[in-house]
Amino acid sequence: MTTTLFVRDLAVTYDNGPPAVSGYSVDLMAGTLTVILGRNGAGKTSTLRGITGFLAHESGSVRGTIALDGVVVRRPNPLRLSRLGVGLVAERDKVFANMSVYDQMRLVMSARDVAEHIRPLLLCMATDVTYCGPAGSGQIVKQLNNMVLFQNVLAIAEAHAVATAAGLDGTLLFDALSKGSADSFALRNHGMKAILSDEYPLNAFSTDYALKDLSYALEVASATGVAAQGAELVRRVLEATREAGWGNQYFPVLRRTIGPAKGTAE
Repeated sequence: MTTTLFVRDLAVTYDNGPPAVSGYSVDLMAGTLTVILGRNGAGKTSTLRGITGFLAHESGSVRGTIALDGVVVRRPNPLRLSRLGVGLVAERDKVFANMSVYDQMRLVMSARDVAEHIRPLLLCMATDVTYCGPAGSGQIVKQLNNMVLFQNVLAIAEAHAVATAAGLDGTLLFDALSKGSADSFALRNHGMKAILSDEYPLNAFSTDYALKDLSYALEVASATGVAAQGAELVRRVLEATREAGWGNQYFPVLRRTIGPAKGTAE
């Protein structure tokens, strides 16, 4: 029987603590069902999250070898593995109670008919629901949404810096931009509500979170051979912002990295 999924010496740790999983190896054969048994805290979930790449950008580290159909998966992450046919079904309160286990698994693999079936449930949580394509497509769209937002906010911050350094009023600038082709969600929210007042609260979407999300988008760009130069520029600015001590503040604080926030609203 052919091995479909091959795992060797899997090790999972969290925050440099003791191993949650150590030396786990398994061969999963096509057409078979494999069950992992163990008491609470034995590492069952950590094993599955380690194999499917869900710890790659979190507070854990994963070591070991994972191969599909004889091909080693380098730097495994949920996007890459879902495209290869490996998905992780959620548990407990993260599943849809009226769906069978089979349909839960089909949803993870992004079967369109299943997605359409649960659309009424999704509309209870959002005003707009868009089916983006096969497994991993929605994740890419979300990453690119944030990548575009970060670049927009950087452009707005630079415009504010140039205008105020030239003696213009920042509020007047943003009001004028909002009436022309430079208008945007980022201008009306991140610009007018944060950059103008030079207020960047804690516990909002921080510089650290922005860097995390941007790293996902840049990883996709690298995997697809695209030189995302604008995104790379934003990353450098965000890294400088974090190094200046503003990593836990609302990410439009990158404005301070560009220069003194002159001409802000009182």
